[in-house]
Amino acid sequence: MFTVAFIGAGKMAQALAAAMQQAGLLSGVRAVDPVPEAIDQLSKRLGNALRVEEHPSAAAAAEGADACFLAVKPQDVASATDDLGETATLIVSIMAGLSLASLRERLPNARLARVMPNTPCLVGQMAAGYTFAPEATDADRHAVSRMLAAAGIAIEVAEEQLDAITALSASGPAFFARLLQWYADAGQRQGLPADIAIPLTLQTAVGTAELLRQLQLDPDSLVEMVSSRGGTTVAGRAVLEASGVAETLAQTVAAATARSRELGEQSRQST
Repeated sequence: MFTVAFIGAGKMAQALAAAMQQAGLLSGVRAVDPVPEAIDQLSKRLGNALRVEEHPSAAAAAEGADACFLAVKPQDVASATDDLGETATLIVSIMAGLSLASLRERLPNARLARVMPNTPCLVGQMAAGYTFAPEATDADRHAVSRMLAAAGIAIEVAEEQLDAITALSASGPAFFARLLQWYADAGQRQGLPADIAIPLTLQTAVGTAELLRQLQLDPDSLVEMVSSRGGTTVAGRAVLEASGVAETLAQTVAAATARSRELGEQSRQST
């Protein structure tokens, strides 16, 4: 079990803490946040089983913790890292665009990890990528892997891959939500009311993902499984697959990836 400090106690920190607690990984939780309501919400999320220790500074919270999650707003990162100063604690940053090199300049003695989570973490369905600086130990890697896995799926990658993961997984919920809205709208154009089209769309998406996961199918195999010769699926596929939507999605992810790289470069230049 781990004692974990959260520098920033917002929704993502709350979700990660709750997932770790549910997985039985936490022996203690410490928190620092300039907004008292955030720590109150964290305490409520964890319930009575585990008391949140509120600390006056990031350095005090990190002292003796097994890991310290850096989850502040971008405008607060300078004050948070200045406060952490010479800490040698394992620091796990969930801040987009803040590279390990930038963190190293701010936290020269810390053991560093960087995570790109996404908002489904809020319901225990996170899809994340994470990476480590060279000084991270095997114990650090094992600990971070266990903590993140409690909230969903987390895959260790090279840092240069995090921009693509930002586009695919972190921005992805917005892209999927837009597609789902359009899909439900298409059902409504065929005469279904919204209170039928929307829940059926959502369950079709959830069921498809779960079918792929449980049966360990690749998407192409499921497409063929559902497609009967001369049937409705084949008629719809003829339109969908000729529409250019595949290239549009590729360009969407490429644009988000490029913007993630730009933001990272801006962050490095401002360090």
